[in-house]
Amino acid sequence: MPLKTDLPAEALAPLTEAAAALGCETAILAALLHRESGHLRGSARLAARRFEPHVFRRLGGGLAASHAGAARLDPERAEQASSHGAPQIMGHHARMLGYASASAMRAAFLEGGWPEQIRALRLYAERTGLASPLRALNMAEIARIYNGPAYARAGYDLKLAADHARISGASPPRALRLGDQGEAVARLQRALSAAGRPVGQDGVFGPQTEAALRAFQQARGLTPDGLAGALTQAALESSGLLEPSGDPAPSRLDVEADRLVRHRGKLVGLLGALFALREDLAFWLDRFGFDPGVLSELWARLAAAPLERWALAALAAAVLWPRLAPFARRLAERA
Repeated sequence: MPLKTDLPAEALAPLTEAAAALGCETAILAALLHRESGHLRGSARLAARRFEPHVFRRLGGGLAASHAGAARLDPERAEQASSHGAPQIMGHHARMLGYASASAMRAAFLEGGWPEQIRALRLYAERTGLASPLRALNMAEIARIYNGPAYARAGYDLKLAADHARISGASPPRALRLGDQGEAVARLQRALSAAGRPVGQDGVFGPQTEAALRAFQQARGLTPDGLAGALTQAALESSGLLEPSGDPAPSRLDVEADRLVRHRGKLVGLLGALFALREDLAFWLDRFGFDPGVLSELWARLAAAPLERWALAALAAAVLWPRLAPFARRLAERA
């Protein structure tokens, strides 16, 4: 089955060769590339560079908020503290991958393009222990090695699983709920037991299975609704607990909608801040002699908007923000 990816033709052949050398699916390598640099297009993707200030400090480079500022202090450490190219490999891994320095690695990335960058990704997988979880499609372990120990905070493993599902073209998994029966339920029960939530493995989704499922969802930060939907199954699969079934993880919309639910406390805080902002604006408008009725009319129109419109706006912001964030970061660096 052809990959559903926007990778250019010159990337597909070296990607297939790298997957064969690692013994993993081409789709999981494509998903990893998409997760790291899929928001960029064309030559910007190959030339991508993301500076990490905390890494620069850890390497002894000092304090710097941008790559430009770090390069003025220590050019080599600035490259070591940045991730490079389409696979976003950190510069401090350069020597492990056979490059003389981080600067030499970046130069090779720019000159060699896709073949060189994918070759570096293959070497990185071989020399960091990433190859084994790639073969097993263990999303949690892939995320831990590639994204760091805090991967779950942003749902990196679930998003990677969703990317892999979309790129490989698998069909969506069926949600399991109270009253369902069959092998899919037994598979879920085995996974819950392996996750430390012991439950009978009779293939019947009863109250005991529902309680165990809710406990797992609560512990993982998912909505504890007792429904084994795409997100919950992805969380079990990414932890290496759920036996692979060929079904993909959730869509990107599923992931972002669940994050909105999990962070509803932050949304309530945001609404509180908006109310406070309204009061501050009213105070300053009155102080400078402006008509506060304009502000009240605007607020009334926003308050009268249907709940569905607010929900759609929130979902749109959650889905679009990952694409807009890199531009916002670059704008902040320039400022």
